[in-house]
Amino acid sequence: MADQRTEQRGSKPRNAADAKPGDVIETNIPARMDRLPWSRWHWLVVIALGITWVLDGLEVTIVGAIGPVLGLNQTLSLDPGQIGLVGSLYVAGTVVGAREHRRSESAYLDRYVLCLDERGYRVTP
Repeated sequence: MADQRTEQRGSKPRNAADAKPGDVIETNIPARMDRLPWSRWHWLVVIALGITWVLDGLEVTIVGAIGPVLGLNQTLSLDPGQIGLVGSLYVAGTVVGAREHRRSESAYLDRYVLCLDERGYRVTP
């Protein structure tokens, strides 16, 4: 009788494909990931991200320091509105550049899809 009541209230799905909206899916993936070994590759990723973070902060600092200099009479004599426009165009250029890079990268990756099958990873042209 207890099994019937459990079924009526809804049982836990066996996998994500069987889940319905509102179902709770329990997983042990975080615990399994914690047991993975930490390798040289992980250190390279962490260091690369740290360097990128530092360079991004440096870039923002440089752009922020250049703004007031552009308003001096010895340089371009820009008014505050023009300096704001230059900063906005800088950010817009960064966003457009990132989107275009992603678009071109996606076009390249669409030609070479990384597939996972029963034999492992393989590249299919």
